[in-house]
Amino acid sequence: MNTFQSTAIILLIGLLLWILRNLRRGKTPPLTAFAWMGLTVLAMFTILNPETTVTLAAILGIGRGSDLVFYIAIVGGFVGFYACYIQFRRLESKLTILIRQLALQEEKLSSAVAELQSKQG
Repeated sequence: MNTFQSTAIILLIGLLLWILRNLRRGKTPPLTAFAWMGLTVLAMFTILNPETTVTLAAILGIGRGSDLVFYIAIVGGFVGFYACYIQFRRLESKLTILIRQLALQEEKLSSAVAELQSKQG
């Protein structure tokens, strides 16, 4: 095992422990945690057995294993960014609804206070 492999495996074990901790504390949904754990284990496997990516790349008609990993990372990045974008839009929509409801409640409260003051004065 070379220096890169040792360092990467140590970092990935740390990531795996962090994911497990967040799962136990309820900060990460189980499906998300298991997906991340699967990716982490897959990364460990490919770092320890780099010839696997070369073989798989040859089967898929890609020249090098590193190119295969790069292409998968690009597609994964697009999927991840799109999922974040959808989540952001969903939160933005919920925030808009909440702000509208608060504004309506504030208007009702202001009207009620003004009506009360007009009756008293």
